[in-house]
Amino acid sequence: MDTKVTRVALIGIGNLAKFFVDEFKQHPSEFAITLVTRQESLDRAKALASGDPHISVCAVDYSDESSISEAFRNQDVVISFLAFGGEVHQIAAVKAAIKAGVKWFIPSEFGVDLEHPANKRLPLFAQKLEVRKLLEGQSEMAYTYILTGLFADQFLIPFRKWDVEAGTVVVPGNGKAKNSYTARKDVAVYTLAILRRPDQFKNTSARLASYTLSYNEWIEAVDRVSGKKFETTFEPVELMEGRVQKSSGDFSFSVIADLLAITIANGDQRLDWGGHSLDSVGLQEVTPTPLDDIISLSF
Repeated sequence: MDTKVTRVALIGIGNLAKFFVDEFKQHPSEFAITLVTRQESLDRAKALASGDPHISVCAVDYSDESSISEAFRNQDVVISFLAFGGEVHQIAAVKAAIKAGVKWFIPSEFGVDLEHPANKRLPLFAQKLEVRKLLEGQSEMAYTYILTGLFADQFLIPFRKWDVEAGTVVVPGNGKAKNSYTARKDVAVYTLAILRRPDQFKNTSARLASYTLSYNEWIEAVDRVSGKKFETTFEPVELMEGRVQKSSGDFSFSVIADLLAITIANGDQRLDWGGHSLDSVGLQEVTPTPLDDIISLSF
């Protein structure tokens, strides 16, 4: 990939797409964007693209590889936002991108580090690993896994057992383990910085983090910004593991929450583990959103 990347296709209108579109709109002369989505989401895609002549919209049939391939024709890079559980469509998107002659594919990772043994063995990520297997088994197209840790601006939510109105939080484990967090706006800004360095991130992972924090550090910051004193309950890892074992492989909402909470309790969502370093440190043109600003969004 020794040529400049200018033509970008975004497939899927997931919860990250808006942040990417907003960031691309800040650089209209640098990138031409195509939003690729299903017919059902076409109006939403058009609303996102509204007001920018450098952004076009294309409806496809996710079950029709040739339909996706036609939308990807003449694109330099495809960035996937296909939602969790939609990996079967992402496999079709990878094959379509290869067929269309796309140079670079960025799959819908943006979060959990699937190279970490604790995450790799979780069955709920099995299909994501299949996407990786497909990408790594071909040589026609480059790929990059963008790893961001947990979304900082979606952390103070009931799924993570925060109740910001009541001022309570249930902490997995003892709250001391540090993990990686990135605001979704920052994910978009970091990714654009990566698009300007295609050869540096070819066929590898980009490890990006706005913050590296423990649960206890989160609580201290939330107390300070909100002016509240959060009532904190610590939940033993063994208790969560017991609930998971009783579930007999049923990946309900609560079981998924427990599985991910266990990894947080153990610090398995920290990206600079095992000798890895954070690539975000080298992207010096990016200034992460201040943590106080992220916390303020919830109050």
